[in-house]
Amino acid sequence: MVSISTLFNCAAADVTLERVRDLVSQAEPEGLTLEYKRGPTPKIALSVAAMANTYGGIILVGITDGTSGDRLVGISERDMTAVASSIYDSLEPPWEPELIPVQLEDKDGRYVLVIRVDHTVAPRPVLIKGAAWIRLQGRNSIADRSRLQELFTETPFTTRPESNLVSPINIQERRPDGSVEYDFVMRTGLVLPLGDSAKWRPFSEQVIDSLLEVLEASLLRVLPEPWPKQFSLKWDQFERYGFNRSRNAKAALKFKGPGSNVSLIESIVEVKAPELYGVVPGTLLFTLDIIGRIREYQAAAGCEQGDSESWRLQIGDLQAILKGLITLTGNPGVVSCLAKLAGIDPVRVGQLRKVDFQTGLPVTELLDTRGLELIPDSVLSRGTGGMFVDPSLDLNDPFERHEQIDCWLNQLALDAGLLGMERVLAQMKPREAGN
Repeated sequence: MVSISTLFNCAAADVTLERVRDLVSQAEPEGLTLEYKRGPTPKIALSVAAMANTYGGIILVGITDGTSGDRLVGISERDMTAVASSIYDSLEPPWEPELIPVQLEDKDGRYVLVIRVDHTVAPRPVLIKGAAWIRLQGRNSIADRSRLQELFTETPFTTRPESNLVSPINIQERRPDGSVEYDFVMRTGLVLPLGDSAKWRPFSEQVIDSLLEVLEASLLRVLPEPWPKQFSLKWDQFERYGFNRSRNAKAALKFKGPGSNVSLIESIVEVKAPELYGVVPGTLLFTLDIIGRIREYQAAAGCEQGDSESWRLQIGDLQAILKGLITLTGNPGVVSCLAKLAGIDPVRVGQLRKVDFQTGLPVTELLDTRGLELIPDSVLSRGTGGMFVDPSLDLNDPFERHEQIDCWLNQLALDAGLLGMERVLAQMKPREAGN
């Protein structure tokens, strides 16, 4: 089985006749992101403009109407040239989508022309004779005044931070009891495109349960490193709470011990898709928060805090937590569940793009600063709003993952007015591949 999203996102060299034939044989009807054309026609350029102004899509030229028989009749090289010229000459400003010719083996000199319209790179609005067309279900229509205004005033998709990044931390919205007592919060997540099959359906309870099971098992392995060694603690199970709807699921996992209802470490996970009826949603949002409350836990449990250095967050603790977040978001089980919820191929679930870090105390009071030097008169910092991933790094590679984590730690220290983090990291025990 080949989906539209698979054909749209694979490399041009992988757009094969077999994949085109499989898609057509499934009798996939024309819709928001798919259209068939038998041969050259001015309507192709109009559909390109409409898809570019809406959600993008694929136009297959050289396909007959109907649902049975061999629908791949193909077009000639001359026809392909005519289609390409018509598109370029008709669009304002001049713009050409990706054109991929797929040769028909049993029809000499005939091709199916695959036109891939990526709305994220199109110079929106794309006009034809001064009119902005948009794509509706199975047809094209001229944009009304409000939609036209949106197209002219929108920020280019490729530079919109919300298009591929999780939202900043707002801890008051993330706590089930409304309390804001914490030492630190780390947030990361993924923004996934929604496939056609997932744009209207509710979340599967079984898939959400499977996602929570995978996260719970992974958290037990990667997150208890920093502080549990100091206390007798245990994990509770993930429990749903708060705003759970057909397209929104939220759950919390708490790590606490005897004598206190306060969680030393808490993880909050949320999966969310838009619920705007009448509007086609485009993305699924997955967020993962890690909350630490060492001081609050000690006070509630009646523990002795001891000297001021005993409870401070060690640099090695931060390394372990950051590594845990990367490991969790790249876990094959997590990726598989998120792909099912989004209705896309797992290969389209990319690596995380950003980690946010917010502290209750100034970073200089939370972090163990031994070996670091505070810059005089530096402004107090309560975290870093955006620790971005270097796009040239593969977080699945152990060495590149360590390189990224060290870069984040250096950013965190410099933002807090602390010098010497690179030296401290260099002096720490060398890490082996896979750790």
